[in-house]
Amino acid sequence: MLRKLFETLRNTHDAPGDETFTTTGPCEFDSARDADSVEAAYTISTASGNDWPVLPGIDYATLLQPRSLACESAEEEGDHSFRTGTALVSVSWELAGTWAVSVEGAASPEAADLIVEEMARQLGEATGETALPHRVAG
Repeated sequence: MLRKLFETLRNTHDAPGDETFTTTGPCEFDSARDADSVEAAYTISTASGNDWPVLPGIDYATLLQPRSLACESAEEEGDHSFRTGTALVSVSWELAGTWAVSVEGAASPEAADLIVEEMARQLGEATGETALPHRVAG
């Protein structure tokens, strides 16, 4: 289902040159598009309500950057930040059992949702927990 949605968005978005859904090539951020871009905030928690298991020595880039998108780490606030296409994503361990995610500059609300949904799926795979992303703003 996600693959179909990625394909649909890749073929129907109205921002020529937008690389949000490419799987190869450099990540670019065009600050001129900021006025039209999406900002959203999310949390990712476990379905059980339990705290996330400790993953000693885990590389945040490997754990959090969506594998289906071209990403590069960025020096921003939070425990880990990265760029993918026009989006800047910052992730922080906030409250017990909760990851806080900020997405700035995404091409659409759906693009921001897809980024966070894939992050949640990867967190779940790495921990054996069912991860639930929730949009809290944007």
